[in-house]
Amino acid sequence: LSLDRQNVVRLYEMDSLQRLANIEVLSGIWCRNLIPAMPGVKRLGIHKVEGDITDASNLSHLESFELSNSTALIDINNLKDIPKVKLDDCRQMTDFSMFHHTRQKSLVLSRCLRLGLVENFRMIHHLELKDCQSLEDVSPLYGIHHLVLEQCPKVNDISGLGGHHILHLHICSRDMVGYESLVHIPHIALSANNIVDVSVLRHAKSVILAQCERIVDVSPLANAKIVKIRFCNSINEVTSLKNVESLTIWRGFIKGSLDQDQLSQLKNRQLTLRDVTSPSLNPKFVN
Repeated sequence: LSLDRQNVVRLYEMDSLQRLANIEVLSGIWCRNLIPAMPGVKRLGIHKVEGDITDASNLSHLESFELSNSTALIDINNLKDIPKVKLDDCRQMTDFSMFHHTRQKSLVLSRCLRLGLVENFRMIHHLELKDCQSLEDVSPLYGIHHLVLEQCPKVNDISGLGGHHILHLHICSRDMVGYESLVHIPHIALSANNIVDVSVLRHAKSVILAQCERIVDVSPLANAKIVKIRFCNSINEVTSLKNVESLTIWRGFIKGSLDQDQLSQLKNRQLTLRDVTSPSLNPKFVN
């Protein structure tokens, strides 16, 4: 049995739910304080808490816990044994030391306005930090298997990164340096970055580029299996990517020649061109 916000709008007295023994997923709910012990619930998502969570001791059995749209105070020490945790608004959090010895496989933290040091996250397998306005030094995050940094405007040096299997950098500093550290990362996604030379991505198996306006030459990506390009309007040509297994170009402007003959050279197993324009391609090519 699964209950979500469409079925349960607002729950103030939640003790009655203990009688529903088959509930495994409970998401999108509103509550005043913490749910009482419900051993059957495996995945819990709280949309909004009116007031602070005064007791989180009943959460340790969960497989995943998500708290969104809430500035409630919560004792995160009670979350350390939950494999997957997502806290959507962490403006009240000041102490992140608990995560140093955590058993979590996946941790997503958003709006951590007071997060400046990240040494405590080294043991996390999948880490996402979003809208962390004070974060600067990300070198302690070296080696995290799956790392996502999004809207962290003070992160301008990524030379200390590396050893990741998957790395996403979205809307961080426009003055970022240290791209050479990305050379051996298999799966990379960059958006709204100032990267110019994509040769540092030449060993990547999959590459996603979005709003990277300074990239001109994408030929170093010719050996990748998957390439997705969105809103990159300075690229000179794409025929060098003809052997990429899956090529997607969406809403882009190709500065160089891209006529029908060159389009026919693209032998990609999966090819998607949407709203792509070029001086030699009229009208715009839409697939």
